[in-house]
Amino acid sequence: MKEEKKPYYHPFGAHLSDAIGFPWVHLFFSEETLIKVYKDLVKDLPDGQKRIDFRIAKDENGKEYFAYINGMTIKRFNKILRDTYFNISYYREVPLRNFLTPFAKMPILKEGFVKMVVAILEK
Repeated sequence: MKEEKKPYYHPFGAHLSDAIGFPWVHLFFSEETLIKVYKDLVKDLPDGQKRIDFRIAKDENGKEYFAYINGMTIKRFNKILRDTYFNISYYREVPLRNFLTPFAKMPILKEGFVKMVVAILEK
């Protein structure tokens, strides 16, 4: 199963599109609801338990959560870059589609319209 790291507010930033093909689903529903629905949708698939085990863990109180989601936003990533000692030799925010470039350049909207951030750091 190939996993691509997308900014958290990307339409499929929840990485659940293997079962839930609804864009921005993680912005409309609680994590609890998404876990329940995801488990229900994949449980009868040949690799259903493997998918569940990969995505869902339990905390010390037994509460389930998406263990593989780090919630990385473009804003948070850029703060990390500002605080690093590495030189940034290349930086690009790639829009979801070319025609969405104007939205991907707007400070507030870019979080939802950037497909990925590419950065090359050097010592």
